[in-house]
Amino acid sequence: MMKEQLLVIDEGDTIFGWSSPWPMWDTSDENSKGYTITTSYDGKNTAEILYYAWTSDPHVTVWKEDITFEERDGSYKVTDENIRFLDYIVSGTEFDEAYPQINGTPMDYTVNGMYDALVMNSLLSSSMLYQNLKDPVLAAKYLLNLLDNENKVQVEALQDGSKEGINIKITFIEDGAERFVKMI
Repeated sequence: MMKEQLLVIDEGDTIFGWSSPWPMWDTSDENSKGYTITTSYDGKNTAEILYYAWTSDPHVTVWKEDITFEERDGSYKVTDENIRFLDYIVSGTEFDEAYPQINGTPMDYTVNGMYDALVMNSLLSSSMLYQNLKDPVLAAKYLLNLLDNENKVQVEALQDGSKEGINIKITFIEDGAERFVKMI
């Protein structure tokens, strides 16, 4: 955490985290959490954890933490840790790591409470950030944290708009992977 500047200890003062983005969740919902344990290997004492870090824009990015732990004196201690910030996704592999599932997770703007805020911001703000949300291709690039470089990631709409949304095809040039999402 110190290497990533998430934990700073200076002359007796301890600062943990940033103001934004930071993993958050709906505290009024006891089943809600700001992370998902994606894998845990029996006998190997390792786990992968996805954190959903929110900004006030509102926007969600994904952090992926790999940990190794061991049991000591009846409790567990993390012995190795690596965290990656998946905020400029450039390959199908990274996309799958960040989004093993979108629907129903904190990444799903229709259930995380940020859909309405984004719609209002896009209607009331003249900022290009919010205006881009009116275009499903530009919105997909932004909301899914895709690298904005056509030489590496290509995003295209596959159909005209409908009440159910617009299907988007994402092509990752380096590994040839294709992913499909529906933008509402």
